[in-house]
Amino acid sequence: MAVTKIWAIKDSLQRVLDYAANPNKTEYDALAQTLHYAENDAKTKLNESSQLVTGIHCRADHAWEDMRAVQERFGKTDGVVALHAYQSFREGEVTPEQCHEIGVALARKVWGKRFQVLVATHMNTDNLHNHFVINSVSYVDGKKYEQRRSQYAEFRAASDKMCREYGLSVVEQPKAKEPARYARMREAIDQACEDASTAEDFHRALYRQGYIFGSDPNRKYATIRARDGSRAVRLYRLGEEYDLAAIDDRLRGNYLLYGPRLYELKHPPQQYTPKRYRPKKQLRREKHPGNFL
Repeated sequence: MAVTKIWAIKDSLQRVLDYAANPNKTEYDALAQTLHYAENDAKTKLNESSQLVTGIHCRADHAWEDMRAVQERFGKTDGVVALHAYQSFREGEVTPEQCHEIGVALARKVWGKRFQVLVATHMNTDNLHNHFVINSVSYVDGKKYEQRRSQYAEFRAASDKMCREYGLSVVEQPKAKEPARYARMREAIDQACEDASTAEDFHRALYRQGYIFGSDPNRKYATIRARDGSRAVRLYRLGEEYDLAAIDDRLRGNYLLYGPRLYELKHPPQQYTPKRYRPKKQLRREKHPGNFL
């Protein structure tokens, strides 16, 4: 079973924690930030002589230079500079080598014909997962990666097909007869995961959309419910992509890429500016014959 996600990286998001080998905090452009996070030694090192990082149409150890060169050649270094995607497997379902092999095969199939991709397998959590950094500019014709609503669904379908080819389980599609509010809850969680990098901000992002998230450690199941007082829904009913582990992984990735203030970047607080005092206009008196003013 593989959980998938994909999102855009923009130049406007600056200064993140250097999650590479360099322990110091450094400023990078958005492309360099994502590559540093993806290829971090502490996460990708399998043993003393092997590292699970592969470059497709780019060198794994010079991915930033190679991708940046393509962007500069076609004069497209602004806006969305890369796509960042991940594919996470159930605990114990694959070995690190299998995880990486599947990730490389998936990247070649989905993006390899037109885009440079860095594939890095992370082993720092119980769920082995692949990170993909896709250059937003095609090395073939210089066209930008097309942003479409169906993008995630196509990526997920390709991942599921690849998992079946390797004899792995897949996340089954939700039942057609489920309550319509489940789909709205999934959309709200997806949006909150894009807007937040901490648990507190995740709760804020959901509340902003009209939902209350419950994750009391004394309770067996985490829940989500609408603020209008409707009945709470346990997360597992929404699918494995929306359990606490999957949400935590998405928030952790945002934190490492963007730091703790992603919510403020997406939703800057509105500052109240008092209106300037304006004295009331004095009424002009009409002069009458007997008026000497």
